[in-house]
Amino acid sequence: MHDLGYIGKRNLDGREGQTHVELGAAIMEFSVGNPWGDFTRYHSRFYSKRDGQHFSRLCVVDKLALALTPAWRYLSMVQWTGEIDEYMTLSKQRASQGEPQFATPAPIRSRTEQWFAQLQEYGRRWVHAHKEGRADTWTPAMITSTQHLART
Repeated sequence: MHDLGYIGKRNLDGREGQTHVELGAAIMEFSVGNPWGDFTRYHSRFYSKRDGQHFSRLCVVDKLALALTPAWRYLSMVQWTGEIDEYMTLSKQRASQGEPQFATPAPIRSRTEQWFAQLQEYGRRWVHAHKEGRADTWTPAMITSTQHLART
């Protein structure tokens, strides 16, 4: 439910994609009330920052799920959809904005496997640092449409 808003988006991690939380949040608010809408809406670190809100517990679980997903499964999905290029480009921008990056602990066969291993390591460390609700100082502000268009 929380990621339904990705359907029909031209980008997944740029300014348009970062608003994907709105559909799931609206459905949850209509179905079971505002607290569940916020729970869904603020699973996005970027949306939370934009609204000056704390991320929800769903954000932690969502990050952990990615960190535990086997590389063969995740990479086959994002290569099939074409998301991989967008994700890798935006991860470089986020690193330049100060989002922490971590070294990959083991030798990796390809550039995409290297990127995903780093993403998983980042996710594991983010979850460990924030699972008790500590404020998110790692996540940069949302990407502006001008920044995203300059890279697409």
